[in-house]
Amino acid sequence: MPFNCDRCVVDTNVLSDFYEADCLEIIWKLFTGGVWIDPYVCEELKRRFDIDVALCLQQKRLAYHYTNNLTEESYIEMAEIKARKNALKTADILCIIYSKLNDATCLSADGAVVRICAEREVKVARHGGILEEALRRQHITKQEALRLFTVFIGQGLMMSQALRQEFIQKFS
Repeated sequence: MPFNCDRCVVDTNVLSDFYEADCLEIIWKLFTGGVWIDPYVCEELKRRFDIDVALCLQQKRLAYHYTNNLTEESYIEMAEIKARKNALKTADILCIIYSKLNDATCLSADGAVVRICAEREVKVARHGGILEEALRRQHITKQEALRLFTVFIGQGLMMSQALRQEFIQKFS
């Protein structure tokens, strides 16, 4: 279960969507043991959206960690993942690797990342699951979960129609 763990590593799509929806705090409330954000994710958000992640999180008083102590085995695993899934960016691959190294949950909406996490027995959660857990723990209301889910869909979050309807029913 991804939410039995109190640590997470956040990838670009989850971080940017929760930032844009002004609900980053939800992630920190769920993962009180620490949130890891790779420097590549910060760089990507700076390039794509002109978001200064460090400054934004500092203003919200949300502490985060980053890791840059990869082992030789980690680099080998990164290369193997890249060879299988060439389209994955370095930031995506590092989220998988850091989640594994930190025994943390990987937060990603990328289907390839989710599949690789499942193959490697790395805990993983997506937007809907994050909102569902926040609702279960009473960090947000059903109305707020539905509003945020609708915002994420509007921002381009992709999922099957059946799964989308399932979350809408849970949040209604």
